[in-house]
Amino acid sequence: MLVIIPHPDDALKISKYQKILRDQLAKFNLIYYKKPPLWFPLPEELPQIEEKLKEINISSVIMEEPFFKDGKIVATITMQVNNQLIKNEFTLLYPLNSKESLPASLSEPTAPLTQALSQNKKILNFPKEFRIFRLGIAERISETSAAVSDSVWRKL
Repeated sequence: MLVIIPHPDDALKISKYQKILRDQLAKFNLIYYKKPPLWFPLPEELPQIEEKLKEINISSVIMEEPFFKDGKIVATITMQVNNQLIKNEFTLLYPLNSKESLPASLSEPTAPLTQALSQNKKILNFPKEFRIFRLGIAERISETSAAVSDSVWRKL
């Protein structure tokens, strides 16, 4: 699987955003957690040219403003790859309980959720454009772990 791995500075900003958002939601007894790894997978339908990572042309990677969907907090990642516009969702925070066990009041955005999202968007200045990142090949090692076996740095 091909993945885009943000620069460590950007990854730190995303992680801080997740932590602040999680802490604010906890004040309202809404328990959310973040789940590594912090990378953006490219769709499986892309031609597999993993052995030629340097030939993959990526002209933009942008994270849109996060929103509430199916009990999770997600952000749309828009990528321009080989002159093809790709939109993928990246889950920033997961609820402690699965969607099925969430109370009915959490099936739609609530005041605490929308307030926490709007207060913290300045941390990453959405839409966030990633200008330096790694393009890599991720491999699933086990059910709970994955690793990047090969990668190349990209600067836009």
